[in-house]
Amino acid sequence: MIKEPSQKTQEQLLPIGDVAQSLNLPPHVLRYWETQFIHLRPLKKSDKRRYYRQEDVALLKVIKRFLHTEGYTIKGACRLLNGKTPPDLDALSQQPFPLSSPRALLRQSLQDALKELEHARTWLETPP
Repeated sequence: MIKEPSQKTQEQLLPIGDVAQSLNLPPHVLRYWETQFIHLRPLKKSDKRRYYRQEDVALLKVIKRFLHTEGYTIKGACRLLNGKTPPDLDALSQQPFPLSSPRALLRQSLQDALKELEHARTWLETPP
């Protein structure tokens, strides 16, 4: 007989759909990340449903930041997270992360160039 978690424990567990929605990602992305990041291990009940703890959600936020904001590849993000403990991961989610990946640097350069072009267009469109 499988014991159901207590009410206190159930409040701390979030189903994959809720976590995916809060991160604005499809659930299949979270399932794929489980195969790539060894730290990410949500609880799986007997009915094969995934439930995420708060530390899993914090890790997912860090992973999303590395991949979607900083421009790291999955392999590069795995290297950054290798050997980190949950308190270290919490610190990573809070601190500003320097733009260090080539992709992130290129993205920042393109954004800066776009701002300059928009400024020039506004200047040109303004009557004398």
